This record gives sequence, C-alpha cells and structure tokens, in this order.
Amino acid sequence: MLVFLKSSEAGLQPRSLWARQGLAAGVTLSLACAFSLLAAVSFAEDQNQPDKKKPPKHRNTPLDTIMQTRLWADRPEPKDFVKERRPDESKLKYQPVTGTDPERPKLRTPAELKDLESELESARLQADKRGGIKPSSETSSASSKP
Repeated sequence: MLVFLKSSEAGLQPRSLWARQGLAAGVTLSLACAFSLLAAVSFAEDQNQPDKKKPPKHRNTPLDTIMQTRLWADRPEPKDFVKERRPDESKLKYQPVTGTDPERPKLRTPAELKDLESELESARLQADKRGGIKPSSETSSASSKP
C-alpha cells in the first residue's frame, strides 16, 4: 500500500506504509530488549546478595484472601443435651447414596483370551465366505500367528 505525502520541493513522493510500521516495530523491539536486559541485571544483583533478608511480600492472590478472611466456619462443641441424644458413631449404619457396586465379570486368563480370539476369527472367516469374499494370504497368515 502506498501513501503519498506532500513535499514542497519534489511534489508528491510515495511512502510505503510498511516502512513506517517496520520502524515502529523496530523501536518496540529495541525497547523490549532494553527492559529485559535491565530486568536480568536486577535479578542477577538480587541473586548475588543472599545474606540480605527481604521482608515477605504481601501478595494479593485469591488464595491469600481466602486464608486471611477465613471463609470456613469453626464448628462449635455441641451442648451436653445434644451429645446425650446422639447415637454412638461406631453403631451408625449408613446407607450408600449411589447404590452398591454391580457384580463385574472376572478377568479372563490369557488362554481364555486366545480361545476367544480364535473363535471370533473363525466367525469372521465364515461371514466373509458367506459374503463371497475370498480370504487373502495376509488374513490367513495373520490368523495363524500366535
């Protein structure tokens, strides 16, 4: 994109908008490098003085706010008449809310898995035969592998 600027001597001169943006990007990059260099020097100076103790910085993070304001309640000790009425906690029989765990099938042994695999492979070959698909040499060699 070309932008024409007026000049008293030469009339109109084309100036590239990209050239001005490139200059701005170069200035921005050089400022960023300068600030990062200053930060690195400052960090190095802090690391060279380990005996100098700094006071802990108060960070204002959400966790600090929660810890300082104590958003939880302290449960008071129940009164004597309440303790007398409650049943012993060891005698309580709670009912599960989500139900009992279902009976799951037991894990199969490697021999049972191999038998199942051979049964499925033979069923696949029979279905292919009924469908008119001839078994290829790759399929038959794959089924004979241990």
